[in-house]
Amino acid sequence: MVIGTTTFQGFAATLSTSCSGRVQRLFSAFPGGMPGSGLLFLRLVAGTTVAILGGIHIRATVNGTTAAADALAIVSGSALVIGLLTPIAGACAAGIVLLSASGALADALAFDRLAALLLSADVIAIAVIGPGAFSVDARLFGRREVRIPHDARWRRP
Repeated sequence: MVIGTTTFQGFAATLSTSCSGRVQRLFSAFPGGMPGSGLLFLRLVAGTTVAILGGIHIRATVNGTTAAADALAIVSGSALVIGLLTPIAGACAAGIVLLSASGALADALAFDRLAALLLSADVIAIAVIGPGAFSVDARLFGRREVRIPHDARWRRP
């Protein structure tokens, strides 16, 4: 539904009440080729690092809070590796890494602060850019091509 038009320095703009412009897609891009391979490599390195550190630490802890954080690190790191719900997994992994490095989670994942900052920056970049074409997200939520046959038998009279 169009409300009206306005003019700003010679450019006409249409005002509308459609909320399609305000809705953001959860997945921004699924690039293939070399960019997709680069995203796959980033996902493998960052996700494996988070999952392995969570797995190492969960074996040594008995505290419920840090065990839950370690389990979340394992799950979010594994989801990053396969590219499943990448923005959500990236946000969880970055949150766990930053909380562990800041000391908010007592005796959580062993991180140097600089390494934690770099790893969380990588994970946030992956979450913002998108998982790439070589991911489960691309198979589940990627663009598809629909082919409509032009056969005369399929037309309705």
